[in-house]
Amino acid sequence: MQGKPPDWQDFLGIVVLLLMNSTISFYEENSAGNAAAALMAGLALKTKVWYFHTRMSLARLIWKSVIT
Repeated sequence: MQGKPPDWQDFLGIVVLLLMNSTISFYEENSAGNAAAALMAGLALKTKVWYFHTRMSLARLIWKSVIT
């Protein structure tokens, strides 16, 4: 119908759905970022590297460089 303003219930419903969607998206992105960071942190210390013809873990190499 022309000349009649839109229903405020429709507007309110759309706004509520948008807020719910953005909240869920934020939670999922935050959880995915935390999971990726934890995975990378765990894998980085187990990585094997070659250092002066010796194979050792990255954590040991870092510790060795801190001591010397």
